[in-house]
Amino acid sequence: MPDALPVTKPESVTTSNDLIAGKPVNMVWDVSQPTITIYSPTTKNTGAAVIVFPGGGFHGLAIDLEGTEICEWLASQGITGILLKYRVPNSGPNWNEDCQCHVKFSQG
Repeated sequence: MPDALPVTKPESVTTSNDLIAGKPVNMVWDVSQPTITIYSPTTKNTGAAVIVFPGGGFHGLAIDLEGTEICEWLASQGITGILLKYRVPNSGPNWNEDCQCHVKFSQG
């Protein structure tokens, strides 16, 4: 990607202690290699497809809560779910747990 910030950490996955809808959330951090995962319909295929971009605040992705769960539901409705795990190497403004502060990044 043009003007990409250097990746300083390896990609990792953590599970939060905070429950949402009674479940922990798996987060993928420091994504530098994007992937696409296709969830094919499990019922009659409607011919429709949806690309899902999980949120995460510029440095992580809520990969299950806002990704795999949505794609699995879409597939159960006859819709192809396309999960995009996109680059998020601390590339924008975000909350930093280390300093307990908001961090802004700027290019150049």
